[in-house]
Amino acid sequence: MVTTAEDDGFAAIWPRLFTRRNLLHAMSVGAGAAVAGSSGLLLSACTAGAPPQATNSSGGALTVSLFNAFPSLDPLAGQFEATQSIANLWSERLYRVDPFPPRAQISPELAKGMPVETSPGVYQVKLEANRKFHNGEDLDADDVVYTLNRIKDPAENIDLARFFELFEEVRSIGRYEVEFKLSVPISLIVERLSVFPVLSRSVPPEQLKLRPVGSGPYRVTSAVSEKSVRLEKFNEYKGPRDQTYEVLDISIVEDGNARISGLRTAKFDVIEQVPPTAYESLKGDHGVKEAAVDSYRSTTLIFNCGKPPFSDARMRRAVCYAIDRDAITRTSFFGLAKPAWGGWIPEEHPEYVRPELVYKYAPTRARQLIREAGYGTDPVPIDFLIFNESYVISQQPIIEQNLRDAGFSPNMVPGGLGLYARVPEGRFSALLGYSDASTGSPDIDFLLRFHFYGPLPRQFAHWNAPALARIERLLDEAIEMNDETQRRQRWSEVQDIVQDEVPIAALHRVKQLTAWRSTLSGYRALPGPGFLPDGVSG
Repeated sequence: MVTTAEDDGFAAIWPRLFTRRNLLHAMSVGAGAAVAGSSGLLLSACTAGAPPQATNSSGGALTVSLFNAFPSLDPLAGQFEATQSIANLWSERLYRVDPFPPRAQISPELAKGMPVETSPGVYQVKLEANRKFHNGEDLDADDVVYTLNRIKDPAENIDLARFFELFEEVRSIGRYEVEFKLSVPISLIVERLSVFPVLSRSVPPEQLKLRPVGSGPYRVTSAVSEKSVRLEKFNEYKGPRDQTYEVLDISIVEDGNARISGLRTAKFDVIEQVPPTAYESLKGDHGVKEAAVDSYRSTTLIFNCGKPPFSDARMRRAVCYAIDRDAITRTSFFGLAKPAWGGWIPEEHPEYVRPELVYKYAPTRARQLIREAGYGTDPVPIDFLIFNESYVISQQPIIEQNLRDAGFSPNMVPGGLGLYARVPEGRFSALLGYSDASTGSPDIDFLLRFHFYGPLPRQFAHWNAPALARIERLLDEAIEMNDETQRRQRWSEVQDIVQDEVPIAALHRVKQLTAWRSTLSGYRALPGPGFLPDGVSG
């Protein structure tokens, strides 16, 4: 029996179009040919790669503590980190990106192979015919059609819609075969078909909020919004993922010390988001293992580009030069992060191109830019919002002093979720939080389009400059191109524009810190939020 409880307090202050915490992730080769990828992800015709198969059945329950709360379990209602992490347990996608570093392989999950391009811009995908939803219904092509049409429905206001603007029509051409008709051929068809879970057409969206139905290895049996979820093993699951636990108990615990205490007392088997201040101390704990994994998570600085002083790009650049990121790396992250001087895309990403402008700590240059922007010797007043997560709020003293030294007069406003209500209204100058767009996909188009395309830069950074239109045009051109060199040239230009205009700046690339009980066999830490029980026992 499914039980639910609801708490809608968050909905009143935050548009569901974007993430709760982070504000918010295929080259056409001819008719009749399978589509090959072109975003740095390797395509595999094999079924999605899971961890090695466990050799014994663990049974029992795995208890996990996540950091980010979830207002809904509907994976289409917003790219909420906890929502997407939990959805990976109860749902399946057409294609699945390898969740473990370097996240360089993409494989069929519900699909029976790679898409076949039957004519320019028309792709056909065959489905596995043995999948069932948790309510006992068969998963078929009509469910894929329903899911994508829901994403594209303007009335649904789903943020993933901007990634499917070129999809003109989706239809079933057999019970287990789907056809996608695009306005033009695109180079990332497989990547785009990997970003959404397939949902049952018989389950209304309202039910998904706390009683989701999918075809994944676990089914949700109870959920309390913002607090907890229980999932039980789905015995009719026919996919490739190996699950040994009968029950997954997930608790949302926002206090880092409470998560660590729960791990040490064996209340939790796995915890995510270990505070950097406590990470080293865990290394000496008997019965605990830990991992610091390179991730796409960034601390991000959103500027209000719609009003002075940050309507002037020179003032935004001044802040990027003014902040001593190396000092913050030492004092807030204890070395478990690195400055993102070179922009949004990690240097290890296959499509990273070093931008022409690379920032550094240069307060003299910051003061010079402020003078060039026409501001005199008086300090420039700004309202600087800063999220109260430990590794974010701990940066406040350094950033405040850096800004004062450069010539700003910052009113530092720390706080929780209520801060975000000020952002769409424009009642701020800058906001420091964090973001991880790779919960959708790690391909470069998704990472750039997530932050610098459509409503997010306009509604949150209040940035609607000609440079944004240029970025959107370049991204649209790149995704349609078969020529790899031309495609990369456009992605490179986008990275340069973003780095020069900095409506949203990435300050640090943060390692994902996870810890778990050493009694678990086969556990692997993810490079992003959440956990995977695949192949784990103990």
